[in-house]
Amino acid sequence: MAESSVPEAAEMNSSNIMGQPKPELGVLNVLADDRLKFTEGDIRTPSAIADEAFPIEVFPSSIQDFIRESVNKLQFSADKLGALVLAAGAAAIGNRYHVLVRNMHTEPPIIWLVIADYPGSKKTPTTSHVLRPFREYDEQCHRDYVRQMEEYEAAAQNQKDNKLDQPFPKKPVLIKSMVDDITFEALVQIHAENPCGLLLNADEISSWADNLNRYNRGNAEAQWNKLWSGLPLDVVRKNGSFYVPKTCITIIGNTQPDALREFLTKQRMDSGFFERFDFLDNRDEPTPWSEEEFDPAMYEVWSKVIRAILAIDYADEPKLLHLNLEAKKALFEWQKHNTLQITKSIDSVDKSQLAKGESKVVRYALVLQVLKDTCAAAESKTIGLSAVKGAVKILSFFQPQNEKTGLHRKALMNGTERQDLWKIELCKRLPKNFTTAQAIALSDEIAKSERSIKSALNDTQFFSKIAHGKYVNKLWGANEQ
Repeated sequence: MAESSVPEAAEMNSSNIMGQPKPELGVLNVLADDRLKFTEGDIRTPSAIADEAFPIEVFPSSIQDFIRESVNKLQFSADKLGALVLAAGAAAIGNRYHVLVRNMHTEPPIIWLVIADYPGSKKTPTTSHVLRPFREYDEQCHRDYVRQMEEYEAAAQNQKDNKLDQPFPKKPVLIKSMVDDITFEALVQIHAENPCGLLLNADEISSWADNLNRYNRGNAEAQWNKLWSGLPLDVVRKNGSFYVPKTCITIIGNTQPDALREFLTKQRMDSGFFERFDFLDNRDEPTPWSEEEFDPAMYEVWSKVIRAILAIDYADEPKLLHLNLEAKKALFEWQKHNTLQITKSIDSVDKSQLAKGESKVVRYALVLQVLKDTCAAAESKTIGLSAVKGAVKILSFFQPQNEKTGLHRKALMNGTERQDLWKIELCKRLPKNFTTAQAIALSDEIAKSERSIKSALNDTQFFSKIAHGKYVNKLWGANEQ
């Protein structure tokens, strides 16, 4: 990789976005010698870590600075920024790097992210802020394409007029890194012309999803499930045939909470389409503007990182990165405990989400490693321990988000008996963390006895007991839907 002026990456620190100490993740109990040792007590269920913020400390220090500046000066959400930076890094990498896992299969850096929040929560401005380097890159590529087309057309006309005996000039191809809402056919054609990969920016994910089956006769989810795995795509239409040997499409979509339930249809839940997404389903309160101006130098740091990755040559085949010995040990140790959680789970959707986590954690590690190497102006060669540790933290952030997004919809569709629907109404009236007394105080509102409410608190589909008389509301954050 060429020399870069991006500040060198620092080691991950243990501070959160506001500079406060952040507790170590229980799933990943890292000892002083960086070797991993797990116990039963180290395994945390998603509801037990629901209060944790996105762990921005997993990123290089220069990217952390960009996030903090965006939080402090633009009042953007740290959680949204962290999730978007991760997905944007994956999109920039594309097919340039894959991870070789156990010498058996490879994992591409494909991440599908949906952010759900109300109007005024700065979803679109935050997304535009993080994805601005892609748009600037594509604008420059379009200018180059216009110039190249003019030269091509002039050369072609000259050859035709003078009947020159030489190969016909090659027609230029428009290089793109990002597409907005687009038909599947157009997406395939553009991807065939840009085999390194694409970022699909679907500002309204529900509208995009509504069009999925427009040309696929109800089979779109199955097609997209293959794309999440990076499998080949061969599409034949009247206007031509297009083949992509290694698909790599990252999706970033925004939506409102009410529209999210339209996205989570029964078909998508049953087909496994839902489990492939990471959901950020927080509710950020509107905040007043800061009188301090955002430092453009902070954006330039982020822009240089993305441009440096996009500038890496792609020669039709990904460069395969191996996990070094420490990283491999850490990943395998985590996977053992993830397998235990899968075995203990009795819900098919939960099992599928946990299983998909094994691919996701490897993909996150790849993104973290390449971001770290890019910030240090170094070539990516292996996946290190810090990348795996960071990836597990990210997965543990998304797990409760994904759980609460699907739980309410699943309960309404097919997971809850009619006589239990009142428990959803109870959840709607309770905060995230509550006491037995708070729940009993709602008995008149929901027309249930104190005994019924106490009994309901034992239903682990809706509530999780964290201490005597203290509970976590598993539907909190989805209860507006």
